Amino acid sequence: MTDWTAASTSSCRDSFWLNAGCRQVYDICSPGYRGRCTAPLLVDRRARRIVSNESAGIVRNLNAVRLDGCTDVDLAPPGLVAQIDALNDQIYDKVPTAEAASWQP
Repeated sequence: MTDWTAASTSSCRDSFWLNAGCRQVYDICSPGYRGRCTAPLLVDRRARRIVSNESAGIVRNLNAVRLDGCTDVDLAPPGLVAQIDALNDQIYDKVPTAEAASWQP
């Protein structure tokens, strides 16, 4: 199986992080971890730590950040949070994500 990299999907200018495979990123951010390496993966490049490997958590983290030049799109509008959470619960019940979501740094 080929290791996944972000090279074709990222605007990251740091060549290591851009070309590192998922396993390499886990090895750097969590030395000794030998479980399954999954994507999506949100990494703090400066602190060299994994922030989250759970898609709903990543979306919430990204939604909380407001950067100059980025859009004002709200990924979790207050009026829809309950519906988003309910839909995520339905998806997680039907899709085998337990192993991916169970990893803790």
